[in-house]
Formats: sequence, structure tokens, C-alpha cells
Amino acid sequence: MSSDDSRYGAMLERLVEWAERQADVRAVVVVGSRASRLRPADQWSDVDLVLAVRDPQTYLTNAAWLSVLGDPMLTCVATLEGQTFHAAWFEGEAKFDFIIVPSGLMRAATFLMRLVARWPVLRHFLPQGVSRQLATFADTIGKGMRILVDKDRWVSRLERARIERPVRAAPEEAQFSNAVSTFWSWALWTAKILERGEVWRAKRSCDHEMKEMLLQMLDWHARSIAGWERETWYLGRFLEEWVDPRAKLALREVFARYDEDDVWRALVATCELYSWVARETAERSNFTYPLHHERWARERVQAHSSVRATAKSGRPTSACS
Repeated sequence: MSSDDSRYGAMLERLVEWAERQADVRAVVVVGSRASRLRPADQWSDVDLVLAVRDPQTYLTNAAWLSVLGDPMLTCVATLEGQTFHAAWFEGEAKFDFIIVPSGLMRAATFLMRLVARWPVLRHFLPQGVSRQLATFADTIGKGMRILVDKDRWVSRLERARIERPVRAAPEEAQFSNAVSTFWSWALWTAKILERGEVWRAKRSCDHEMKEMLLQMLDWHARSIAGWERETWYLGRFLEEWVDPRAKLALREVFARYDEDDVWRALVATCELYSWVARETAERSNFTYPLHHERWARERVQAHSSVRATAKSGRPTSACS
């Protein structure tokens, strides 16, 4: 056992002892890389836990309870992908992320998951939002979970149900086409506000919104090649391992400095990368690529680039050509 595993193990033992004494704490479950069956934790991995309690706000608004693990060096409440969690750093850079959920909600989700595991057809009768949340839950625990505390035995029953991780489906053609058109809409919008001189907003548009759309297409592209069941994780995790090598090389050029000229350069590079990745994905998926949308957006981006170049030096340049 490494010193890293030993440190986290001792901290988790203290957490379990504390949770067993707290009547309102009903379950503590390790998820993420520290419980993963797909990819073991490494020296950089933190500990992700689900904490099922009767009053979540008590644990989100108050950090005093974290002292059970040690002396917190840094704590915060953050939201990622719609999920609110309490993060805490301790000596030696040990990090814990607590997803705080109402115990009643955990019980209901567990009950529904067991029903769906037994009768999969029931998934089609659930509201879309509920079905999506259950799929996310099943994906999380399907990668691995380790039960530390389960006072009401609901999580143990879920584990015995042997929930299969849902295979992420290929996009429908309408979904794909809309994704492509949305990207080119943002490309044109970025060019307009950049010509206006709003570097901050243009950089954010290029390096945030457009990059999220690029990441989605890189995911689809990789899975269209290797099979739609391929694991591409989330939020770009391990992207360097699953993305197309050509795209990996091109990614070096797609992010910008806070500089007007460099944002234009990054916008061009982002457009070029997205274009060929999306076209290849469409071809492999037998989709009709919305080429007319791309062409029109490229022409308008070119026009804004030319206006800007003329204003600066009288010599037009090309963008997204």
C-alpha cells in the first residue's frame, strides 16, 4: 500500500466512525476513481463521496464537520455539471469532494433503479428528466462504488441489483445537424463581437462555448470510429488518450491569449478543426452534413475579418477559409 493510499484510508476510517454516530447521516459511498473498476486511482486522484443525509444544507453551508477528517486547509461549495458538492483540501494535498444528497432522494433513486434493472422497459415511461438523472446515476455507480456506511440498506440493495451502465447512444441526425449549425452560429457571433473590440467576451466565446461544442464533436468523432460504446469519460477527462491523434495535434493551436489578434487566430484554428472532425463524423454516421450553414457562416466570418483588417492596415486577411 502506498503512503497515499494509507493516508486516505486513515481519513476514511475517521469519516466512517463519525458517520456512524450521526443519526442524520444515512449513507456514505465512495465513487469515482477511488472506487473505479475501469480505471484505478493514481497519485493525483482525489476521493469522491456521496453523502446521503436528512438535511443537506447543514453540510453545504457549514464546514465545521469536515474537521473529522483533519484540519481543512481550503474548503468551498461548487457546482459542476449541475451537481453541487462540498470540496475540502487537507495537509499533503489530500482532497475530498462530497456530493451531498437528501437521504429520501437517495432512497427513491435506489428504488427506481432496482425497478428499472428488473424491468428495463419502465425507463421509457419515466419523465425525460428523471430518466436522464437515473442514467447518470447508473453510469456513476456502474464505473464502481464502495459502500462505507449504509444504515438503511438501500445502497446495498442497489449494488445487488447489478445495474448495468447505460451505453451512450449515437446522436440522432437531427441532433447532430443542430450541433453543427449551433457551432457555426457561435463562430459568427464571436467574429462580430471581436470586430466590435470586445476581446473578453470574444475570447470567452471562442475558448468556452465553442470549445464545449468542439469537445462534444471530438467525442462523437472518436466513438464513430471505435464504436459508440467506447468510454470517452466526461469533461475532456483522459482526452489525450481517446481523441483522434490528428485532432490532438491540432488542439495545440485552438486556445487564445487575451489579445485581439490571437483570438482571431484561435477562432480560425477552432473552425478548421471542428469542420473536418464534424464532416468525418457525419460521413461515418451516414448523416447529411449541413454544409450550407457552414459555408454561409464562413463567408460572414471572412467578411468581418476583412473589415477589421482593412480598418487596421488596408490589407484584407482570411479567417475560417
